[in-house]
Amino acid sequence: KPNSNTTLAFTETIGKLYYQNLNNRHIADKMITYFYEHIRNKYFINTALVNNEFINSLAGKSGVSQKETEELFTLVTNIREKDNVTDQELLQLNLKIENLTKTKT
Repeated sequence: KPNSNTTLAFTETIGKLYYQNLNNRHIADKMITYFYEHIRNKYFINTALVNNEFINSLAGKSGVSQKETEELFTLVTNIREKDNVTDQELLQLNLKIENLTKTKT
């Protein structure tokens, strides 16, 4: 029996907790934190500085286009600069993260 993904279960539990409190900003922050952890663990890329070199490296290793990768990190940057995150922005963030993390490489 394969090991269960406890990180995913934990993230879902935290997400449900924050969603019950309707605090999209906190949900987005947690999603981004776990997404960055995924990048470090799966692709061995330092997430401290997100620049063109980082995006090119991640796009190459993940198999996701450079354009899609850039769009994701533009969204991440925009969300991090806001005090309030809409449901639509949260959904868009989730879809873009899933697109990158579920790509088979």
